[in-house]
Amino acid sequence: MEEFLRYLRYQRNRSPHTVAAYGSDLALFSDFLAASGSSLLQATSSDIRLWVVAQIESGAEASSVRRRLSSLRAFYRYLMSMGQIERDPTLVVRSPKQRKRLPKVVSERELTALLDSDVFPKTYDGLRDRCALEVLYRTGMRRSELVGLSWADIDRDQREVRVLGKRSKIRLLPLDPEMLALLDELRGHPERPEGPDTASAIFLNSSGRRMTPALVYSAVRHYLAFTHSEKRSPHVLRHSFATHMLSAGADLQEIRDLLGHSGLAATQVYTQTSIERLKAVFNRAHPRADNNPES
Repeated sequence: MEEFLRYLRYQRNRSPHTVAAYGSDLALFSDFLAASGSSLLQATSSDIRLWVVAQIESGAEASSVRRRLSSLRAFYRYLMSMGQIERDPTLVVRSPKQRKRLPKVVSERELTALLDSDVFPKTYDGLRDRCALEVLYRTGMRRSELVGLSWADIDRDQREVRVLGKRSKIRLLPLDPEMLALLDELRGHPERPEGPDTASAIFLNSSGRRMTPALVYSAVRHYLAFTHSEKRSPHVLRHSFATHMLSAGADLQEIRDLLGHSGLAATQVYTQTSIERLKAVFNRAHPRADNNPES
């Protein structure tokens, strides 16, 4: 093992911190093998699988196990290149799947309360920020799509807005009468800035130019601080839109089209969010649930 670590440090020019991490991972596996009378040079694929299972059962994160397994792969590749072993025991060992993080969302109740509250100033900036949050939540569009919106993109007769998404794909999103009225109020606000983009862009900064992505992020982060959401970004509103639509009975394919996903895989994560939410409701409310304080 020491030869391998020196090889990493001096021939592969890895940092002392990286080399130490490799050494720690290998020492952990070596101790596991020693308990059964084996060693690093004698390890088999079965030994490595048992080690992986033991780590997961002890509570190690899948990401940590994957990193440690990566250290083993590098070590055994080195032993193969040096002719010290005839077969790499890591070749047939699969890394544990990394659990996908569920999207963070704000509850329907909190978002409704926020958007109907008086925390938004009566100034142009206050109304603009409220409109931006409303559009993000009501349509599920991306921040980049929001800042690119122009008045020409809105079809009032059809009550829809044209959005230019990723890979220049255009999709049409519905706008309800309340949202249209709010946008009319924004367009006619007496403090609406004058500048090069005033005539075309829907959302403006103080110089009359299109609102920047950074300004949108800052505004959303500021106002979501009035909720209990731990994560505060425009994407949280997109996640909330999809999750709330699914909870209300919308079809997954329809949500995919509204979000502009190219396939269903990216949209299906919201089904897991809904399942977790249903589990929480069950555990809190059902009289036979283990977590019910009254059971």
